[in-house]
Amino acid sequence: MPSELLSLLLASPIDWGIKKALDVVWDCIVCGRAYDEKIPNVEHHHYYCHECKKEHRQFTNATPHTVKPNQRIAAVGASYGTFHYRRNRGPIMAELFGWNYISIAAPVLYSCNGFGGQDLLEVNEITDLKSGKLVWSDLTTFTPDSDEAVVRRSLLVPRSHVPEVVFEELFRSQVLLAFDIRIENRFREVLFQDRKLHQVNVGA
Repeated sequence: MPSELLSLLLASPIDWGIKKALDVVWDCIVCGRAYDEKIPNVEHHHYYCHECKKEHRQFTNATPHTVKPNQRIAAVGASYGTFHYRRNRGPIMAELFGWNYISIAAPVLYSCNGFGGQDLLEVNEITDLKSGKLVWSDLTTFTPDSDEAVVRRSLLVPRSHVPEVVFEELFRSQVLLAFDIRIENRFREVLFQDRKLHQVNVGA
């Protein structure tokens, strides 16, 4: 299921910037109760409804490019599927190479509110937490077709693009690899970011 996004309205002018406080008005997704709240900018914030006990986590970056004329803040959310492993298929490939795993993939759904027709950048990175080194990075673009679009993507890590020792480590239960995802607009403003620790779930 796609990630639901709160509708955030700026309640007062702000000084744009990281960690700047935003005065916002938001409605609970479940019961509709309205709240006035002060939240930090350019990071995730946890929202809590005292009426229905609903909790919500959402990334917000209010800038001159993301705040609409009606003071609504455009936002991106994500829902992830399970990482799975793709093997080479077909008798010829199997005979030549065996049943080798050739890539890792995970489906992701992006909820993109307020970005219809805009090119967005998707930045994916893998970090080896044991050494602190970045071992793989990839940048692609996609364009939501409306201001309330749900965009289906696949986080794909080809074996040929990752050091062999790292790829082999993905099959172990005690791995220390972090998958980082970041969505940016054409101004390179961060609209969403998240980190998922790798969990082994090898399938056919």
